[in-house]
Amino acid sequence: GKGIRYLGETIRRKAGKTGKGGKK
Repeated sequence: GKGIRYLGETIRRKAGKTGKGGKK
């Protein structure tokens, strides 16, 4: 999502899905 704030954010970020993961 916006900045790596959630654990799932980093994992999804490597998959190339920035802004999709970390959405509460």
